[in-house]
Amino acid sequence: MAGKKCVVLSAYDNGNRQRSFGHALVVGIEQPPKKITKKMNAAQVERRTEIRVFLKHINYSHLMPTRYVVAGEVDAKTLIGDKKIETRAEKAAVRREIAKALKAKFCSPAEAAKATRDLVFLRKPLNF
Repeated sequence: MAGKKCVVLSAYDNGNRQRSFGHALVVGIEQPPKKITKKMNAAQVERRTEIRVFLKHINYSHLMPTRYVVAGEVDAKTLIGDKKIETRAEKAAVRREIAKALKAKFCSPAEAAKATRDLVFLRKPLNF
């Protein structure tokens, strides 16, 4: 997805059998949550906080690293775990679980904790 923000889940420096080049498995935000105001009702808030994510293998030459690190908030091990992503159904199930986890992080942060700048960067859409 060109111009979208993502988090690297796992890196394959030497490639593997399917992809002979160095690449990374990334999860990204295809559609970030929209702005919410006080006068919106619960149904509108629920609809506007939906997050659409993507899960892809991307060549290293197509990635642009930034200074932001979201390792503490969005842990790759907890997002994907030991699940295999070989069929479309497995990939769709993993994508739904990741979307739920990210929605929980973005839309209802811990009461005492303030969102870090890294997580705020990941939430906002990329403007260029």
